[in-house]
Amino acid sequence: MTFQDPFAHLRSVYRLFLRSASASVLHHSSATKNLRKLYRPFFRDASSTMHRLAAASPDQDSTSLIAWLKEWNIRMDNTLKFMYTSSQSRGLPHEVTANLAFLLSDEQMRLDAVKYLHWRSDLPAPVSPHKRKAQKSETEMQELRNIAASFLGEAISMAEAHGRLSLGRVKGLKKKPRKKDNSRRS
Repeated sequence: MTFQDPFAHLRSVYRLFLRSASASVLHHSSATKNLRKLYRPFFRDASSTMHRLAAASPDQDSTSLIAWLKEWNIRMDNTLKFMYTSSQSRGLPHEVTANLAFLLSDEQMRLDAVKYLHWRSDLPAPVSPHKRKAQKSETEMQELRNIAASFLGEAISMAEAHGRLSLGRVKGLKKKPRKKDNSRRS
């Protein structure tokens, strides 16, 4: 009687992903680290789903969990194919993976700049109208960056749906719910 670990497949796919992610960005350490950060939530979701499936009793209906895992496997197979192609050629797949790694580092710098504002004690408090205008334009720029990030997140999710693959998850690139436009209905 042999004991098969149900998580062996997940570990195998994760290790294969780590190798292919590193190869797809030509083993650049910062880009590899960014791709690992980008894809880690997908593997965490799969692991938690597998834990829920293992903890489910036989009388519970677990078909939705099994269907989710099947879809996840298809997406990961397509993602690994995409990364393999990226590592072998320097065409569009390579550019996409390199830009995804760059996108994550750029988004992290943008979020850190907002989160960790520097206080300079040698400067007086801004009270002039010019400073207020500068602060207003800075908030407008931040709002514009957030809108651009949400559009980029939506474009990534459309590309994922079209190719049935995963391109990672960035915290700042959340889709905003669309407002219903009743003016178009006739």
